[in-house]
Amino acid sequence: MKLLDMLVNGFIDTFGITHPEAGEKKTATRVIVAMILGTILFVAIIFAAVLYFISR
Repeated sequence: MKLLDMLVNGFIDTFGITHPEAGEKKTATRVIVAMILGTILFVAIIFAAVLYFISR
């Protein structure tokens, strides 16, 4: 969990988001990690589709 906290804190600091309160930290961590993973998955799918259509 410390690795996720470091990742989330870096994300929050980089994009200037207000730090969540102690009770909301776990929820904020889950939401931000889900957004990051969703973005990575989306980019991977687009990349795979482009490779598929180029190699056809």
